Amino acid sequence: MVVQLPAASASASDLAEERAEGGEISLPPRLDVPTAAACVLEGPFQPRGEAALLRLHEGGPAFAELRGGVDVRVHLPAGRPAGVAVEVNAGGLSLRGHAHLAAIPVRPARPLAFHGFAVPLGSALLDLHEATQGGELTVTWPGAPGVMPVSGPVSERLRCDDVTVGELEIDAVRAAGALDGEREAFLRLGREIPLSVEPGGPVVAALRARNDEDAAVTVVGTRGARVRVLWWREEALVVGWVPGVELRWSAPFSSVIGDASGTGLLGLLGTAGGERRVCEVDVPLVAQVGEQRATVGVVRAGTRIEVLGRRAGYTRVAVAAGGVWIQEGAQILARTSDLARCVRAGG
Repeated sequence: MVVQLPAASASASDLAEERAEGGEISLPPRLDVPTAAACVLEGPFQPRGEAALLRLHEGGPAFAELRGGVDVRVHLPAGRPAGVAVEVNAGGLSLRGHAHLAAIPVRPARPLAFHGFAVPLGSALLDLHEATQGGELTVTWPGAPGVMPVSGPVSERLRCDDVTVGELEIDAVRAAGALDGEREAFLRLGREIPLSVEPGGPVVAALRARNDEDAAVTVVGTRGARVRVLWWREEALVVGWVPGVELRWSAPFSSVIGDASGTGLLGLLGTAGGERRVCEVDVPLVAQVGEQRATVGVVRAGTRIEVLGRRAGYTRVAVAAGGVWIQEGAQILARTSDLARCVRAGG
C-alpha cells in the first residue's frame, strides 16, 4: 500500500538544488505519545468497520487510515478519554497519530466469562468505558441475538492484558470449565427461557431462539431438573443452567465443540510510479492537512521512498506500507534536504 497520492515527480537536479540553496528547514512539532499511560494495548490491528483515522492532534484533521494488518500500540490515558495516542509499525514505516477512542477496536485476548455466562469470541468487539492508572479497564459485552440479560449492560473490570486491538483465536469452551458429556438438544421455541450460572441460582438472562436451527444447544451437564447448556452465538458462547422441561431432546452425538475466530482482509494498492530513493538513515515524515502540519514518524533506513513532487523545502513522498492508506486531502512530506542525501533506487 502507499501513503500518498500520485503527483509530478521531482528530478535529482531539483533535490540537489534544494540542498545547495542553504540550511535545512525546521521540522514542525513532533507527535509524541504520553510518557505515562493507564494502559497500552498492542497487537496486529483489525479496525472497527473499514478503517480507523489517524489525526494530527486530538480532534484534529485526519492524515491517514489504518485498515488492518499493521502492528500498533494504543496509549490509553486514565479516566474516560475521548481520544488516544497511537503508534504504528508498518514494515519500513513508523507513524504516530491521534485517534478517537470509539475507532479503536477492543476484543478479548483470552476466554472471559462476562457475568459468568457470556464468553465473547475473538471477533467480538467490546465497549471500553474507563481506564484506571492501576492498569484496569471497564468494558461491556454488547450482547447477542436471543440473549436478554436481566441486569442491563453486561460489564466487567478487566486487566489491560485481557484485551487486544487484534483478533485472536479464542477457545471459548475453556471458560465453561469441566463438561459432563455432550448431547444435542433444542431450546423450545416461542419462550423466554431462564438461564442461571449455577443450578437453582438467580436468573442472569433469558434465552429466546428464532427457529429450530437457531435453537440448537449442547447439553454438558445435568443436576436434578436442571441441565447445563452451551449455546453458540455468532460472536459469543453462552453457557449456563436452564430447566430441562424447556428443551426438546434429540439423539446423542459425538462432538460439536470447536474454536471460532475471525480474520481481517488486507487490500493492495499499487505504487505511484515515480522516482525512488533509498536512504542510509531514518527520514522524518511530516503530515499536512490544509495548513496544519506535524512530524508524524519516520521512514526507516533502507526503505524505498517514492518521490512525487517538490515544494517550499519539502518533497511529497509515497512509501509502501501494508495497512496504511493516505486520507483524502492529506499529504505526506519529507524534507528535500534529507532526500538529497539518499541514493536513487532502481525498479
